Amino acid sequence: MIRAGLGRKQRAFVRHSCCRLARALGCFNRMTVIYGTKERILDACQRVLAGTPKFFPPNPPTNKDLRGEPDWYGFEHTAWSIGEGIRLSLKANPKLKTDEEILNMIVHVIKAVNLRRGRQSFVMCLEFAGAAKHAADIAGFLSDHDIQGQVVNTLLKMKAKGFTGQVAPLLGSKQAWIRNYAKTYIERYP
Repeated sequence: MIRAGLGRKQRAFVRHSCCRLARALGCFNRMTVIYGTKERILDACQRVLAGTPKFFPPNPPTNKDLRGEPDWYGFEHTAWSIGEGIRLSLKANPKLKTDEEILNMIVHVIKAVNLRRGRQSFVMCLEFAGAAKHAADIAGFLSDHDIQGQVVNTLLKMKAKGFTGQVAPLLGSKQAWIRNYAKTYIERYP
């Protein structure tokens, strides 16, 4: 790690510089809204679905700041931020994780493929063993390049067995983190 061996002031400088860079790249939201109730979570999901484009948008131009990856659309940022707020709400209030209506709505948002990468945080909302009954719903997205890494990681955290054949092609992914999750899944559930 870069910060190893640095003094307190130097670590603070590195942390501050990293935060400034992340903000410049649009990686930070200044405030993530936490949705504390079932009604607020369902309403947030409805707002995301209402903002879904009618047609599948093409990849935007690549961005050198994103290592050649395509830039994100505004609706993707909005959807991702709302999904992250829902994920944090479920983490803060575990009782909401047992509400089947919430989980079904999250899966409904994940199935809205026109949201593209905005669905990543919604997939991460299901990263707990109790959501394993929805594993088959999200496993179908292992071939979707916008969310496949989040899907295989979520399957691991769900402890969902039986998808080794669908995960195996990800061993050839260009992205190392996806390959690593796929390898871990296949080793754990041969």
